[in-house]
Amino acid sequence: MSDNSLPDEILSEILAPRAQNLRRQSTSAYLVVCKSWLRVATPLLYNVVILRSKDQAKALGRTLAGNPELGGFIRKLRLEGGYGPIMQKILASSPNITDLYLTLAIWSPDTTEGLVAGLLLISPRKLILRDIMKKPPKNKHVAALVSTVVDAAKLWENLTELDWPYTHEPRGRQLASALAQHGRITRLAVPTLMSAHVMYDALRWTNCPVTSVVIKDVPPKEKDLEGYFSHPELREMLRESLHKARNNGIRSDDIAQPSLNPSYIPMRDCSEDIQDAIWSRIIYFAMDVPGHVEELPVRNARSLPTTKRKISLLLVCKRFSRIGFQHFYTHFNAKFGNNRSPLEPMRVAFATQWPAIQTFGANNCPFSAVAALAQGSGRSLATLDIGVYDLGDIPLSGLPFQQLTALRRLAWRSNIRFPDHFVIQLDALPALEYLQFEGFDQGTFLAPLVAVALPSLRTFVCDRPMDLTAFFTTHGSKMTELSLGQSETGTGRSFLDMCPKLQILRVGGSSPPSAADLRSSTGNHSLTSLRLSGWWDKRAMHGAWADFLEYFSKDDLRLLALTEIRVRAIEWPLTERDIAKSPFTEWAAELLKREGIQLLDREGKGWRPRLKIRGRA
Repeated sequence: MSDNSLPDEILSEILAPRAQNLRRQSTSAYLVVCKSWLRVATPLLYNVVILRSKDQAKALGRTLAGNPELGGFIRKLRLEGGYGPIMQKILASSPNITDLYLTLAIWSPDTTEGLVAGLLLISPRKLILRDIMKKPPKNKHVAALVSTVVDAAKLWENLTELDWPYTHEPRGRQLASALAQHGRITRLAVPTLMSAHVMYDALRWTNCPVTSVVIKDVPPKEKDLEGYFSHPELREMLRESLHKARNNGIRSDDIAQPSLNPSYIPMRDCSEDIQDAIWSRIIYFAMDVPGHVEELPVRNARSLPTTKRKISLLLVCKRFSRIGFQHFYTHFNAKFGNNRSPLEPMRVAFATQWPAIQTFGANNCPFSAVAALAQGSGRSLATLDIGVYDLGDIPLSGLPFQQLTALRRLAWRSNIRFPDHFVIQLDALPALEYLQFEGFDQGTFLAPLVAVALPSLRTFVCDRPMDLTAFFTTHGSKMTELSLGQSETGTGRSFLDMCPKLQILRVGGSSPPSAADLRSSTGNHSLTSLRLSGWWDKRAMHGAWADFLEYFSKDDLRLLALTEIRVRAIEWPLTERDIAKSPFTEWAAELLKREGIQLLDREGKGWRPRLKIRGRA
């Protein structure tokens, strides 16, 4: 492929989305592919610049000093600190900045003299301000920066958009007065309804031509706008922004215009089968069926389309009723949050009579509902999330589990013990891949499963501490993924010894686990990911974390294939101040260097050390 086989304009369109969304590796990798990529990707690389440390600012300053033309490519600049004198050189070299992000959460020894001198050299179109509302830093460097923003606002002729963090804070009132006097703000983004009211009131007195107001953090409901504001025009702007948010991603030319013919029937000339197939697919998505499929736990009713909304689709016409009923009960959810509802037994009793259910969720069911489901939908039911709190008055039998031949995912919540004579057949639940158990005693449900083959079982979830030795003795050899409430078995045997094929292990508990609890006496060659899922307070648990991470050795523990430890309690710091306070960054670097194991945060991202340079800028 020749170096110039694609025009620069097309290559730029191809690379631009990737340059914005690449996470795990540096976008600078584009620059070394070939000369044409270097030429096209360089402006994309410098289009958005985010500085989170003094060393990053120094490195950028050196680069712009050696290649002044690169500063012209910078359009959006985000600053997470003050970064000292070098910022004057950076701003002086970047005349085309359109979007400027400034934080006023700046602590000593960070300084702002470079920003103070450089802000008057640019004229951004959009200003984004960030601050701490509770106990914000108050020092001479922050005061100087606020004063400079007040002065610069009078000179920034291009400034028309403002992203505003304040409501009634004193610092906000000082800045609001200056920005209102600026007189050219047309677009405003605020965190709350009250903030919108306060800031719009300040801008209105100076006749700023505001045409758009957006609430970012918690968008209000339509009913919240009625009677809340003394400015009808503000209410209409907020209502318009809510409408745009609901239709986000839908272009106006993609929305079909209604027909002028009141008797118009879509697809009138198509056959009945084609019409049914198309409408069935539309209703499938309108009822949020994809959201139900193979999801455990089955989502609560509050997060699903309401039953009233679903029924309204069935009442449109006879065709919608006939087609929609298939989707209405194919994936059925009788949950009401996490609570029991008096309506739930009636809904469950009716739904279990419907054939061919594929997904079923309920909080409060008698065992008879399980039997009815198995009898009516045993060949189709693939996902079952159910709470059983009553064995009922029917004869207890393991037959329902034998009838669930298609069940792949089961979440069972119950504290009721089955009698000793209760037996589940050896060949029951042949397709079960995922089992989640919530109870206080393994005898409530797991004990009968010890005698069942469960040939397809690969994932087991149990967040309550209990003795699982008997269960793992039978089924541990098949497991590839475990999620447990504790790291120790209480029997002296490791989970890793009982589950030799385990690839992913999630561990909860009240504190970080002991490394000794994770030791494999025989050597584990399959475990690649250890995930610590407890919401442990990082500051209170630093001693336990130090004991676990500083002395973790996969050779001593014989976890020979382990490549990552994911910790739910970790959120990587962004600013220099937070990085200096976090011990996890040092532990991550040491663990990677010593063991070749990457420490990941709750989103599965590893720590990337900040750039460090020696010498003076």
